[in-house]
Amino acid sequence: MILQILRRSARYVADTLFPARCILCGRVFTPDKTLNVCLCRQCQAELELQRISGRYCKWCGQRLISENEVCLCCRELHTIRVPGKAVYSYRGAARFLIRRFKFDGFRQASVIFAADIARAIPQGMENSLIVPLPSGGLSYRRNGWGHMETIAILLGKQGYIVAPRLLSRAMRGEQKSLGRSERYKQGKRFTCRRSGDGRKVILIDDVRTTGASLQAAADTLLSAGYLPAAQIVIAID
Repeated sequence: MILQILRRSARYVADTLFPARCILCGRVFTPDKTLNVCLCRQCQAELELQRISGRYCKWCGQRLISENEVCLCCRELHTIRVPGKAVYSYRGAARFLIRRFKFDGFRQASVIFAADIARAIPQGMENSLIVPLPSGGLSYRRNGWGHMETIAILLGKQGYIVAPRLLSRAMRGEQKSLGRSERYKQGKRFTCRRSGDGRKVILIDDVRTTGASLQAAADTLLSAGYLPAAQIVIAID
């Protein structure tokens, strides 16, 4: 009884001195402890506006505006061989939250994104191996941790089979300044740290722009003996 009173008193003091602030808008709010969400209700609603629902391209996950099941971009590329799903459009609150997570070190957002990716796993593939695209050296120098590796570790704690460091980057440099065709012409991007036995793999990444990195990772895993079966990204640009 006394211990419970002390714990409640400690929580009250902590909430008073260090109130929870939304990582998007900065407003003080009362978080739902059961959900472990770091966003206020208004920002949660704004994030939901960017969630992709309804019909989407079976290869990249982009919203569809035509009757075709494949978007125009994927029809023109003819290079994508692993079906994909995107949780959000890379706009508004989704874009801001991803940037806060990736560039500003707001690690709390990993809880939201891990839950989003878990919900996006295709039915019947829950026992597949989840492999994140490795973060670049700049990300580690900036934050001290890899953002997609962090999400994979959280998924592992939820019971999924994960390999946070199966892939490593074989090349340096950022891709932001490169165009679509230049990204696809780049040399070997990834190496696989160990051989596979034909296990199905779900690749996860933060933002899909051209899909070149995801396809390169899928090719690397296929060559190493794995079977890339799906790609899930937090957002598509």
